[in-house]
Amino acid sequence: MRKLEIERKFLIKMPDEALLKKSGNIRILKISQTYTTEGSRIRRTEENGQITYIKTVKKHISDLVRLETEEEITLQE
Repeated sequence: MRKLEIERKFLIKMPDEALLKKSGNIRILKISQTYTTEGSRIRRTEENGQITYIKTVKKHISDLVRLETEEEITLQE
């Protein structure tokens, strides 16, 4: 998947997890990520025991915009 990313960052307070769980309309994901020496990012996502790996490569377009390419990869990759 290719898309343009416009970089914005926001700081928020950690939400009350117990309150969120009571709403019943949420997904809980465990996410960890690392960066390779080539500059790509590998993101590991776990939801309900299902693990997914996504490799992301970003190409600089301007100070605020990057072209982002994502692909699902295996653990071995």
